[in-house]
Amino acid sequence: MYKFSNKFVIILIAATVIIVGGASILYSCFADDMYLNQQKNDITAAYESVSKLKTFSGKKFNKTVKGYEDEDFRFIIADENFQKVYSSYKNRDANKLTAEIRESKNLYDKEPLITVLDSQISGKVHKIKLTAKTSKSDGVYYIYIEESLATVEKSFSYTNKFLLCLVIVSMLVNAAAVYILCRKIGKPVTTLSEVTEKFKNGDFSARYEGAYSKDELGLLARNFNTMADKIQENIS
Repeated sequence: MYKFSNKFVIILIAATVIIVGGASILYSCFADDMYLNQQKNDITAAYESVSKLKTFSGKKFNKTVKGYEDEDFRFIIADENFQKVYSSYKNRDANKLTAEIRESKNLYDKEPLITVLDSQISGKVHKIKLTAKTSKSDGVYYIYIEESLATVEKSFSYTNKFLLCLVIVSMLVNAAAVYILCRKIGKPVTTLSEVTEKFKNGDFSARYEGAYSKDELGLLARNFNTMADKIQENIS
């Protein structure tokens, strides 16, 4: 490998590491917060969609709730007597959550409260929940909405591993491409350098005999041969 080629390879590999690595670092630093903010917006949208319905029963209600349940949202709706009106959970889980609603009823307000819960094992965000109170023509209702983020944690883990592999593969591919490019450029440069060295040392018959490329390097080689021919003619 030629000296200037080595520098060229190092510069391009460094640029690749900076660009891809920098993007990976930015993703790792901000992706969790961005996703969490998005989920807060989504869970708020779910609450607004459900709370605007006239009743918490019927086809329209079931269709609305089912759509959000397909996106991993879970609902508990209790009336003012803390009797379960609707639940996405099994009976035992639903009864437990209904009891929790009764115990923490003072925390339920017309303005939805969003709470982020961390996993006791990993310490990372485990789930997000929204609690609110809304009024209908037949009374007051307590709404509890929850979304588990366990699947998201796995997705981020896979994504981080993928980005690491991407950095490594990008470096290898970039290094190979640059090596091939430098060999293509470096060989005629070295050949022309050897010819000019011979010419400088008194071998006026020395000429560049490689193929002329359609760029500045090819033009330089042609100009050198033309110059060498004229100098040799003048000497002769």
